[in-house]
Amino acid sequence: MVSTSTTKTADSKEKERLLKEKQKEKERKEKEKAEEKKRKEKEKAEAKKQKENEKKQKEKEKAEAKKLKEKEKAEEKKLKEKEKKELDKLKKISSSDDSSDITDSSKPEKKEKSTRAPTEYQKFMKTELSKLKISEPDINHKERFKMAVETWNKLK
Repeated sequence: MVSTSTTKTADSKEKERLLKEKQKEKERKEKEKAEEKKRKEKEKAEAKKQKENEKKQKEKEKAEAKKLKEKEKAEEKKLKEKEKKELDKLKKISSSDDSSDITDSSKPEKKEKSTRAPTEYQKFMKTELSKLKISEPDINHKERFKMAVETWNKLK
């Protein structure tokens, strides 16, 4: 009789021990799930932040490209206006030469410097240097210029 009661208490202790182990295992799994959830949320937040940064960078690049285009258009407009003024001056000079006989020989006429349209190389260098300035802000101008020349030589 003593042995049956001892066996029952041993069995009940064994059951308690197994229950405690199951409880600990359950708690451990819940903790792992919570940590995994936190890790995924953190990764999600980082990915979202990175997307936002990329979006901001693209917006900056678009704005800078737009400014560059506007600047180029303004320069073209100025150039066209200059050319028009020069043509008008030439027309006036040629018409006044025909009609006027008076010349001022005390002062020689100064030749007006005409600005040429920028070459393809100059246009390329201007845009490429501005792109490199954005993408490589830490590099000095001389190095950026070398990189732009190398790019030009590859494209040529």
